Amino acid sequence: MTDAAPASSARIEWLDERSQPLLPPGMWVVYLLAPVAGSILLLPNMTRPSREQLPIVIAVTLLPYVVLTLTLHGLFTYVAPSLVRRIEAEWKRWLLYVALVTTVAAVGALAMFALVRGDCSSSGVFVAQCVVISATITLPALAVQRFRVRAIANEQQMIAERQASLRAKLSALTARTNPHFFFNAVNTVACLIPEDPALAERTLERLAELFRYAMASDEAKVVSLAREVEMLKDYLEIQVARFGDKLRVSVELDPAVAAVAVPPLLLQPLVENAVLHGVNARGHGHVRVHARREGELVVVTVCDDGPGPGASAHKGTQTSMNDLRARLALLYPEGGRLALQRAPEGGCVARVELPMAMAMAGAP
Repeated sequence: MTDAAPASSARIEWLDERSQPLLPPGMWVVYLLAPVAGSILLLPNMTRPSREQLPIVIAVTLLPYVVLTLTLHGLFTYVAPSLVRRIEAEWKRWLLYVALVTTVAAVGALAMFALVRGDCSSSGVFVAQCVVISATITLPALAVQRFRVRAIANEQQMIAERQASLRAKLSALTARTNPHFFFNAVNTVACLIPEDPALAERTLERLAELFRYAMASDEAKVVSLAREVEMLKDYLEIQVARFGDKLRVSVELDPAVAAVAVPPLLLQPLVENAVLHGVNARGHGHVRVHARREGELVVVTVCDDGPGPGASAHKGTQTSMNDLRARLALLYPEGGRLALQRAPEGGCVARVELPMAMAMAGAP
């Protein structure tokens, strides 16, 4: 194979949730609620102060809520994001939010009360009001922004998954309708008709099944690994009909992983590359496919005894392997992996690792 590359996961670019602001845009509109909430608290006191004291009462009752909301806005815009990015657990983030809002509101209320009244001996009710109103304005805004960012990220990931699936289908259909593959398959059938009509018929049936599987792949989000392996067998049997005894194939499927769910056409590029780079150029070879469980991983290996990575006479562009890495990173962000390496006895080994837990769940 020439699609040799280090074992790494391709990076899928979509919305980075951690880079988004904690508060929604247009938050200044919400801050208008602070004076409104303060005015409700002000009504019972409007008849008590004298005309000279009224400005002080208004300032003490309204101004703190405006100051506190603007202070909290600056805190969650410029300071809190760097703290939040270090916290993985969602519930710990919300504990931080509540602690910040409570602390800033309480300290700010005490400071402003002491500045206006001269002491804090009777500030309990005022501090409680400031904390409640600040939390009522800030915490829902944080929740709305969180849901908004999560929804955008989920939507973009769904779009990316759909695009990866369509690319895989297009690649598979292109391979199936590749003039060389199609011509060789049809020519093989034509040669087999007088010599072995039964084999010619089986080869045509397998070719039809490959087309049917590829065309139906956009309707099925996942298939069993056993079904995917059956498709690989059909492809290899067509190649065996073409090369005859010069091509040996072996396919082994561990019953422990036969029922796990995988996206259709996930493994097809590996087998196609094994034939193209390991067999086609020399006219003979051995291709082995093995699917098994290793601990918490589903491992599929595709081996050939060709010249090995980078040594094939057919110089590829690595597009199929790069696309497969990207698809694995997208569907299995916490464990999907592809490694290409030289086999100890010569040839190339392509190793795909899938997390068992996600595969058993039936939907990556």
